[in-house]
Amino acid sequence: MKTAVCFPGQALSPVTDLLQRLQQFAAANSTVEEGEKFIEQARSPLSERTIQQLGTFIASVASFKVLTDEMDLPVSLLVEHGVGMYAALVAARSMSFHQGLEIVVMAGDLLDEVADRGDFEMASIVGLSREELNLVCSVAAESGEVYLANINSPTHFVLSGHKKALVAACDGAIRRGAIEAKLLGIGTPIHTNILESRGRRLAKQLATVQFQNPAVPIVEHIYGQRIIECNILDLLSQQLFMPVKWTRVMDVVHRKGIDTLIALPPETGLAEVIEANLEDVTVISPGEAGDLEAWLGQLAGLS
Repeated sequence: MKTAVCFPGQALSPVTDLLQRLQQFAAANSTVEEGEKFIEQARSPLSERTIQQLGTFIASVASFKVLTDEMDLPVSLLVEHGVGMYAALVAARSMSFHQGLEIVVMAGDLLDEVADRGDFEMASIVGLSREELNLVCSVAAESGEVYLANINSPTHFVLSGHKKALVAACDGAIRRGAIEAKLLGIGTPIHTNILESRGRRLAKQLATVQFQNPAVPIVEHIYGQRIIECNILDLLSQQLFMPVKWTRVMDVVHRKGIDTLIALPPETGLAEVIEANLEDVTVISPGEAGDLEAWLGQLAGLS
């Protein structure tokens, strides 16, 4: 059996209950406690968006520790979706947990600068081809900037940009027969050129951080390549303004002969996206209800 672990991006609902349940495991308890203490003692007030992202980051790192330290599951490969890059780098021991917490806050502060303007959004479009989506976006661009932010599968995309343009894109997608076209309520134009200057600023803030070569191979979501020590800084910067090319990551998973892919909590809908790309891979996820116990039960069958 060859197993990969997937670190999710932004959770769309609070993870407080998940963090409490993870604390029943010795391997996860100290991580959750350290993360919660960090939030409580933050030097400046944190936005709800940043707190939510910190919760996702903490939950992913803690869940990974349950897999490896408590359940002793062998892991061949790590993959990450969007801001899941931060937790993957901690899991692979490329940076410390505390460094990861600090970077989440740095990135969150930069995103808040843009989000405070209140005119940005993200939208999920399912059921159109890339060519059909391009036509939709060309019309929607008359209402504002619109970018392709995520290529999750050949028919599942996420757009990012000005809210007015994304509303127009959703309307146009439905008219062309999309299965789903909805705003995500995220409020930031992440994974677009709008944030390039913020990404460059993040790189400057992290210039003195010493990263280590990943102890476990990580495939990143921008180019679908393996992360090495010398490109971590650039990837953390580009993560803010480059699109998520998830289909490239899935191609690598297929070529590596991975037969089991574990999607870490919290649930972000990522399991469905994985299954849309890899029919011959067993996907184990917490499910839409975020059922941690059921997820752990499935994992117990692997050990």
